[in-house]
Amino acid sequence: MSTIITVDIPADEFALQETLESVSDIEFEVERVAAHEGDSVTPYIWVTSDVLDQVDEAFENDSSIRHAELLETVDGSWLYRMDWIKKIELITYMLTEEEATVMDAYGREDRWTLRILFPKHDGLSRINEFCENAELTFTVKTIHEMEANRHGRFGLTEKQHETLQTAIENGFYDIPRSVTIDELAGELDVTHQAISERLRRAHRNLVQDALLLGPPRDAN
Repeated sequence: MSTIITVDIPADEFALQETLESVSDIEFEVERVAAHEGDSVTPYIWVTSDVLDQVDEAFENDSSIRHAELLETVDGSWLYRMDWIKKIELITYMLTEEEATVMDAYGREDRWTLRILFPKHDGLSRINEFCENAELTFTVKTIHEMEANRHGRFGLTEKQHETLQTAIENGFYDIPRSVTIDELAGELDVTHQAISERLRRAHRNLVQDALLLGPPRDAN
């Protein structure tokens, strides 16, 4: 059974610690990542900061980075391709030994938060054992079992996903709304109370899942 977990890792036990310490208010968001023969990790990573010149200098002085290449700039963020060579034991083990996939990774200030897909549930117990032996910190925040519900990766049940999808398709979230909550309940053949509770639980699960990983992307 595939399992998706969200975990926190202290910044001082992960790559880019030196950059996080030297550049204030810098944020990292990993687009994708691959491991190579256990001695390096290659992420494509979005960098957000107000001081690009300080970022480049910090990368040059960061001992966890062998190479950093700026690929493009989009909306005030920079996409880099990097080679990490230090403080990569945990992520290398997950990628190579457990065949895990890093779905998202977000780094800021004193921590990294990762969302990881394990193809087998027992991979998590082996990761915990690996961290204990290596004296690494691995704090699990959420666990979602995929089972037959592929929407579990967002913390949603099948009914919650169906309700949100129906609400979107019928304009429930439009301004102004194109459908009332009673009409939405009729569409799904449930009561007003049932649809209201299901929406609240779905919203809570989505918000919790998003806030665990990183800050909101749109303030409006």
